Amino acid sequence: MTSPDGAGMSPPSESADRRLVNWWKRQSGLAQLAMVVGVVAVAWFAWHLYTGANTEQHERDLGGEVKTSLQHYLDADSDFAKYHLVVTDVTVIKADGNRYDGLATVHGAKSGDHKVVVHVTAGDSGGMWQTDNGAFLWVVGEQ
Repeated sequence: MTSPDGAGMSPPSESADRRLVNWWKRQSGLAQLAMVVGVVAVAWFAWHLYTGANTEQHERDLGGEVKTSLQHYLDADSDFAKYHLVVTDVTVIKADGNRYDGLATVHGAKSGDHKVVVHVTAGDSGGMWQTDNGAFLWVVGEQ
């Protein structure tokens, strides 16, 4: 089909991809460049959102695993079990590579909440956490 003046519409026999190629060729170089930059920018932004959300979810999951492990440690260790400490939250953020730094909120029955720095190394098959030396000195006040 064509318009009465012969411009605008393509004949029905022309394929959609051929029409797209022809349309692209009719655009100026600057317009083509602007469209390519726009598509790349949108793709980059979408990727950034996707990977950022994925990283945040991984950090939340890792924080939950550390919280469970730290609570188990405090319940099982004879030096800490008698104080009935409760890990209420662990938040981690990526430091570099597979290393994360975080803060654990640990509640003592007598002294309330305390922030404890936690260092985490995560691997494919698990991970490990450790606290700074003296991170639990406040437990002495729980006696």
